[in-house]
Formats: sequence, structure tokens, C-alpha cells
Amino acid sequence: MAPGEKEDDFTRGLSTRAELVDQLTYVLGNLTAAAKLGFNNAVAQLEVINPGLQTTGMGFWRKVVDGQVVLPPENATKETDDFLEEEDDMEPEQPATVEPRGDQLEGQDESG
Repeated sequence: MAPGEKEDDFTRGLSTRAELVDQLTYVLGNLTAAAKLGFNNAVAQLEVINPGLQTTGMGFWRKVVDGQVVLPPENATKETDDFLEEEDDMEPEQPATVEPRGDQLEGQDESG
């Protein structure tokens, strides 16, 4: 792929559409993980500031409709998947098709 005018480091070295899709999936996974972390942090702070605050039924994938917290059908699978994942695993896996750049290789010297 030819480099674009505003090409960023995360796309440099990709040569196929599949590699680009894998890298975008990786980046979106990181963004989602960061948003969930922020949401959970905000809820935790509210619980400290407002002891006894009812937080049951709240969730990252939920929204307020007509004064009620609801889980839209299109988000039900996402919430179930989140529930099944381990809470401390916040870093998505690196895509298999993207080779690490030289500056990302750890513990390797000139001997390989």
C-alpha cells in the first residue's frame, strides 16, 4: 500500500487490506477497553461520593431511554461477552498478521 499524506506509525509497513483491518480492529479494541475503564472508574467514584448509590443495572453498553436504563438489543451480545471476559484483561491481543517493527522487539540483540 502506498503511504498516505497523514499516515501514522500504526499503519506504516502494512501491505494488505487484511493487515489494515487487523490493525484497525486492534486499535478499536484498545479504544473500547479505555472507554470501559473510564466508565468503570466514573461509577466507582460516584459510589464513593454517594454511599448507597444504586448502580445495579448500569453498564457500559446500556443507555437511558424515557428515564430508564435499558440494554439495547444490538448491545446485548457485547454486554454478555464483556461479562464472560476476565476483568483484568484490558489489553487486546496484537493482530496475528501484523509483524512487530524493529523498535517493538524486546530482548533481542544483534545475535537474534
